[in-house]
Amino acid sequence: MTLTLEILVPKPEVVATSTLKVDGKNPNKMSQEQHDRLKASIQKFGLLCPIITNKDLLIADGEQRWIIAKELAMPNVLVIRLPMEEVDRHLIRQVLNKLKGTHDRELDAEEFETIIELGKEDDLKYLLDLSDDKLDGYLKE
Repeated sequence: MTLTLEILVPKPEVVATSTLKVDGKNPNKMSQEQHDRLKASIQKFGLLCPIITNKDLLIADGEQRWIIAKELAMPNVLVIRLPMEEVDRHLIRQVLNKLKGTHDRELDAEEFETIIELGKEDDLKYLLDLSDDKLDGYLKE
C-alpha cells in the first residue's frame, strides 16, 4: 500500500444543505434514540464536524448529521469536498465509521465528574444515554 506523505485537504466550504446527495448504501445506521440524541447535540452545540463529500457533493461521511441538518431546516452546512475516486469515497466512509478507538474508563469517569461538578449531569445522562446506575458504575471504578 502506498501512502502519500503530503496530505492536501481542501478548505471547508459552506454549501446549501439541499445540494448534498447520498447513494442510499450507507451501512451506518442509527436507532431513533441515537438519532434523537445526535439531534439534541447538534441543537446544543451546532454541527461541529464538516460533512465529507466527493467533488459532486456525494456524501462520504456525515450522512446522519446531514439528515438532522435537513430536519432542523439548516439552510447551509460545512463541507469538505475531496477530489477523490469513487472507491476512496467508500473507503473513507468505512474508515471514519469504524476506526473510533476505545475509551479509558478512568479518564471517562474524571471527565464525567467534571461535567457533573459544572452542573450538566442531566445533559451528560441524556446525550450519552446513561442511566443513574450506569453513570454510578463509571464513577465508582
